[in-house]
Amino acid sequence: MVIILVYVDDIILTGPNAAQVASKKKLFMDKWECCDLGECKEFLCMRIDYQGGKTYLDQVPYLEKILKHFGMADAKAAQTPLPTGYKPEPFYGTATAALRSQYQSVIGSLLYLMLGTHFNLAFTVTQMAKFTHNPSEEHLLKTRHILCYLAGTCKYTLVYDGRSDAGLYTYCDSSYGDDRSDADHRH
Repeated sequence: MVIILVYVDDIILTGPNAAQVASKKKLFMDKWECCDLGECKEFLCMRIDYQGGKTYLDQVPYLEKILKHFGMADAKAAQTPLPTGYKPEPFYGTATAALRSQYQSVIGSLLYLMLGTHFNLAFTVTQMAKFTHNPSEEHLLKTRHILCYLAGTCKYTLVYDGRSDAGLYTYCDSSYGDDRSDADHRH
């Protein structure tokens, strides 16, 4: 088995049998103009490290760049992605073009992190992304809270230990225990 991961013009070939991977890589490189960069150390702003049979993934440099870009490099860490009990509500005013642009930029960066290595942001970011067409100042303030949370978890790394035959399991209470009553679910 050879796994080929392609995203536009970034490609990874991998698999359990190095000879098979090398053979497929050669066929691919004979057909397409490309260069072999060796062992994969970075892919789509994710750093990849291999130590002792484990694979480590993080987006630390990208996250630090985002925090700096949004003026949050020295932010005080927040314990949760959003304040406990916060439920975003639609804004019925009209957002300025500048506010909308800034909000969309933050949300876009957060979505990229969420899809890469910060799965724990899935609930929070998708809830806040609902307001990209007409955000309020409060919505922007709450995205800054998410950035404060990321400032405190910036160095977190995903660790995959390939020795288990149990497969990959992941669990995350991405709403951080924000269990709502049945009445809340109906609205």
